[in-house]
Amino acid sequence: MKRYFVSQGTFEIISCLLTFGRRPISHNVLAYFRPLLLLALTHLPEPTIAATASKLLFICSMNRWRSLTAERLFDHHPHYEARSAGTEPGARVRVTAGHLGWADAVFVMEKRHAERLRAKFADELRGKPLVCLRIPDHYQFQDPQLVALLRANLAPHLPLGSL
Repeated sequence: MKRYFVSQGTFEIISCLLTFGRRPISHNVLAYFRPLLLLALTHLPEPTIAATASKLLFICSMNRWRSLTAERLFDHHPHYEARSAGTEPGARVRVTAGHLGWADAVFVMEKRHAERLRAKFADELRGKPLVCLRIPDHYQFQDPQLVALLRANLAPHLPLGSL
């Protein structure tokens, strides 16, 4: 069974809608009916990154294999534009504030990449989705296993279609 997360804010909006101008329903009553409200909302998926993002930035260490392969997956894609960069000084293309300003969503390959971006570019990342794909540095550029892993790890965040 597919489960959907309903935030506290969404729950409060639903509770306001249920009052229809009458006296508000107490929190105890809402807490009692919350499972029913959640069940009623299971057909409404939460928005994904795809709902707002069209410019995707992929980050790895050296921008030679993983992030560059991810960028190439989106070449000629009708809905997404992708770029890639690296966090290390010797990277093919080193990530800058300009890259982060351009991007609607940022995907990093490892947790340490996210930590480095947060440490150096906290202001530029504010309000942007930052997703760790958890892809280790064990693959060469365009390795079929890397491509399959990228597709699998991106699927929960982006509708990939014929990618």
